[in-house]
Amino acid sequence: MLVTGLMGGVALAAALWLRRRVYLVFGAAWLFTALAYLAFEVFGGSLLFPLALAALGVAIVFAGVRLDRWRSPTGESEPVRPDLR
Repeated sequence: MLVTGLMGGVALAAALWLRRRVYLVFGAAWLFTALAYLAFEVFGGSLLFPLALAALGVAIVFAGVRLDRWRSPTGESEPVRPDLR
């Protein structure tokens, strides 16, 4: 299962680097599979593992929102700053 998690991480990194959505979908599926195995088989009786997964999910959503705000609408790597006048 460690290999599945690593493959998912590599696919997600490739998706960000190559800007390909298909790698993002498969990477997310691989990571979901690895985390589901860990949650139900390995840490089935633990109370802290679901909380850690929830915190990781919130962090991922926060990072996605920050990344979306940072990217410009034209696809260039300039940060977009709103006009606050």
